[in-house]
Amino acid sequence: MKKSDIKILLIEDDNSLGKGISEVLKQVGFDVRWAQNADEALKISRQMDVSLAIIDCLLPKINGIDLAQKLKSQLDSKLKLILMSGIYKDKSFAKEALQKTQAHSFLIKPFDLEQLTSIVLELFSDHLEADLPPLLDSLTVSEVNKSLRLECLKSCQSVHGFDLPLIFSLVFGSDFSGHLLMTDSKGTKSTLIFQSGKLSQVLLKDRTSYFGSLLVEMGFTSPEEVSDVLKDTNNNPIGERLVAAQYLSPHAIQIVREEQMLIRLSKTIQDTFFDLEFLDASEDSISDVVIDHNHFARLLWDWVISKIESRWLASFYNRWLENPILLQSNQKLQKRLQQMVEMKETVQPFMTLLQEGHTLSELLEMKGVEENKLFQILHFLLIEKLAYFGPKKSSQEDKVRKISRLKRMIQDAKDRDFFHTLGVTPKVSDRELNKNYMELAKTYHPDRVESSESEEVKSLFVQYFARITEAYETLKDPEKRKTYTREINEGSAEKIMQRETLFEQGLALLNKGKYQQAYEILNGLAQQRHSRADIYIYLTWALIKSGPGDTKIEKFLTTAGENLNKVPPEERHSAPYFYAKGLFFQQLGDLEKSKTNFKHALAMDANFVEARRDLAVIRDQLKAQGSSDLSTVVTNFFQIKRKAK
Repeated sequence: MKKSDIKILLIEDDNSLGKGISEVLKQVGFDVRWAQNADEALKISRQMDVSLAIIDCLLPKINGIDLAQKLKSQLDSKLKLILMSGIYKDKSFAKEALQKTQAHSFLIKPFDLEQLTSIVLELFSDHLEADLPPLLDSLTVSEVNKSLRLECLKSCQSVHGFDLPLIFSLVFGSDFSGHLLMTDSKGTKSTLIFQSGKLSQVLLKDRTSYFGSLLVEMGFTSPEEVSDVLKDTNNNPIGERLVAAQYLSPHAIQIVREEQMLIRLSKTIQDTFFDLEFLDASEDSISDVVIDHNHFARLLWDWVISKIESRWLASFYNRWLENPILLQSNQKLQKRLQQMVEMKETVQPFMTLLQEGHTLSELLEMKGVEENKLFQILHFLLIEKLAYFGPKKSSQEDKVRKISRLKRMIQDAKDRDFFHTLGVTPKVSDRELNKNYMELAKTYHPDRVESSESEEVKSLFVQYFARITEAYETLKDPEKRKTYTREINEGSAEKIMQRETLFEQGLALLNKGKYQQAYEILNGLAQQRHSRADIYIYLTWALIKSGPGDTKIEKFLTTAGENLNKVPPEERHSAPYFYAKGLFFQQLGDLEKSKTNFKHALAMDANFVEARRDLAVIRDQLKAQGSSDLSTVVTNFFQIKRKAK
């Protein structure tokens, strides 16, 4: 239950106090109706489902105690009551009033409004859901209005890199103009500049251009033409030089600049924390190259598949297990799927299940539902506002699944450092640290576990919260935090060196033609967190060269295709990537596409021996295929002639 679901009836004839109490409780999030007399209170009580009545004991025509008893008899004997008075201050009166009405509290005026707020929160503590930050709250509404978008952007001061797509979507779906300033955990700064809800610039420290290679990839020019204009000593951009030499049409520059910006935007999605600040700013001139919502949607699906870790998604959605998933209008959803053919095949099998309003927990329990794919689809639909979470249901999660989920959470907490466990950056303030710890405590403190749960479930909650508490106790102490940060940095550096050594071994085996051995090493690296961004390129290469073995060809090709899809967008512009892609199309029997990709690989690296060798093989196959086709045509021609005679 949310605070907004709790209806509070306030009966107070004093204007100043009534207004003050009403405003404070509304600010906390409760639905408050204020009446100044008994008749008005009774009328309101017939119009709404009152959860709590706060009643002044001295009212016109009737005293508060009688009104409280009348409300209880008319509404529900379980109606919660708080009494207050500035006249009847005698302890014996308060005691008698509490006994007659079964009220929870009797407050003597004047009292601290914070005291009243605390009492109200305590009364409903067993029923209230933990407060959600505005960013997460945006996933529970069918439409995110402008004020909520702004609140999300202003409140997101420290976030994980995998939260960035959700934040970006708030701007792409709006008419906002401004600068999103981003600083990662290493202090590296980036800036995204938006104009009326469209991205016009991505300013990164990494200024890799990609421009020349993109022109060649997209078929706008050739490597020879690029090399030719680069001989010119003038300082004009490469695109202008190609246009001047009549090698390139001017419209191609805009298309490539868009792709260039998408690559740079993709580089911001990282497994690290960011400090954010959104500054409103109107731009004097509108850029001629912008990234709009449609561009963003296509990139988002790529990120979900290739960049956002599956176990991060599983951890992110733990809080929503008992919430039903509600789809937006089918027309809006189908329109987006028609625009994105590449994801339609993945989403379509889940559509019937998603349309039935199941909770996330119910979907995960269904036979044949692949957890990772479900989370990926759900994440895309929620960020794109094609779906949202309804109010939590009091459903019984399958015992076995709940135990499995808790064990996985405990293992993830052990695998991650304390900063990731608490969802904070190494520079977190004491206030933010306390806030995050308290939010986790509201959900995972052992006291929150229902008494009817099994001893094993209770034990797992204790273990998980112990890890959270250990993280908090370490990070709240400045000296302990400093020591811990140094230790994890040293450990990370050592692990990176170990992974790089293994990768070099795998690559050496690949180049020697020992494909199966290479595959085993590379596959092991791909399963590790923080593996190389391009690991799936080499894994695909090793897999295809190793062959299907005992694996069915359909499964073999599916695995190879899924591996290629896991390559992040910014890593899809290298010679090894095009070579792996050429191998994949060769397996599919699409020799023309295979040839094109091998040629791209050689255009980027003229010394790529494997690409040159396999390109020669493909050309021979196409030549033989052409001769065979010609022979068939000639044979058919003479057969027709004979029949004619």
